[in-house]
Amino acid sequence: MEKRKNMRLPLRLLGHLSLDGRQYHPTETRDISLNGGLFRHALNGCTNRRCTLNLFTAGTNAFSITIEGWAVYENDAGCGIKFLSMDATDFAGLKEYLANQVLNPHAIHREFLEGPRPQLTDRASFLSAYS
Repeated sequence: MEKRKNMRLPLRLLGHLSLDGRQYHPTETRDISLNGGLFRHALNGCTNRRCTLNLFTAGTNAFSITIEGWAVYENDAGCGIKFLSMDATDFAGLKEYLANQVLNPHAIHREFLEGPRPQLTDRASFLSAYS
């Protein structure tokens, strides 16, 4: 049995999913971590395809992030997507959002430090923000 390296949180984020750079389709998370998630969708045949996710929240701490990913599996619950890369600022926003959703935010911060995590673009500004 697979042992996950990142804590999956049963959170609902709305968004759009594009497979292979084509039309965007509505989606929402069933669960999410720093490195991937399970996404509801109305598509078939998403496995082993590159994808782009745009996820967003509403409210006082609203944010929108864009993630490049790889669809690793598909079942009746949705499509499992591994996060490959995202902007460093988006990753920091996702990390803080997830940390604010759990009783022990230090667990999310520990996962951040110990990895795995997606490749981060604009790494220089990301590292200077966390040094």
